[in-house]
Amino acid sequence: MSKQSIHTLVFLLLPLVPGVAAYLLKPAWLHGYVERLNSWIDVKYETWRESGWLLKNIARPFLWGIAKIRSCTNSIEDTNLRIGALISGYSYAVLLALTILYVAVIVAVLVAVAIVSIAVIAWMLKAAGESSDSESSRSGTSPPFRAGSSRTRDGLFGKYTEHTDTDGNVVGESRERDGFFGKYTEHTDVAGNVVGESRERDGFFEKYTEHTDASGHIVGESREHDGFFEKYTEHTDTSGDVVGVSRERDGLFEKYTEHAKK
Repeated sequence: MSKQSIHTLVFLLLPLVPGVAAYLLKPAWLHGYVERLNSWIDVKYETWRESGWLLKNIARPFLWGIAKIRSCTNSIEDTNLRIGALISGYSYAVLLALTILYVAVIVAVLVAVAIVSIAVIAWMLKAAGESSDSESSRSGTSPPFRAGSSRTRDGLFGKYTEHTDTDGNVVGESRERDGFFGKYTEHTDVAGNVVGESRERDGFFEKYTEHTDASGHIVGESREHDGFFEKYTEHTDTSGDVVGVSRERDGLFEKYTEHAKK
């Protein structure tokens, strides 16, 4: 017999010990104690009928099981044997209740750990997604930082700026808007979805353009500089690293802005 089997056998036979001891020792005081316990069980079974959820739905069914055990032992004529059997029956009922409680606690802990783990994983995935979006905006998906070119167009409702990639494919547009606190530039993709905005800001030493993504998070800035041969606009991310440069160019038919990534 294995060690685990011995432990299981001891666990199952343990409730018999108090019943056998009561039958063999026959203590006189035990009779009165058992009678008072039975009376207490009968009273509580009735009074807990209208009590709270825990007593009504958990404790009361347990007392009902105890009463059934007592009814099964009432047919035993020998008083000492009846009390011994009753004590063993009660012991088995208590052991069963404790086992169920133990399993319920373990399950509750596992469920709580699973919920917390799922919440942490979801938070990490969300943070990673936001970081990826931020990196994507920072490294060149928003109009000010994208490699390609921009041209001014005459639209049905006014002028707008058309953005193309390095292959000449249209990737988005920008339009001037009147906001509550002033003018700003709205950037949209080819589907018309807003992907970002740009606003002029007064810096400590100079004016600059602040760029935000569709969620309103700052993704970078742009500043004009005087180069050796020409003016240019330098684009930086939120860390201050240069991610792109824009220069005005004279095309064959029109002027345009050339955007290059660093």
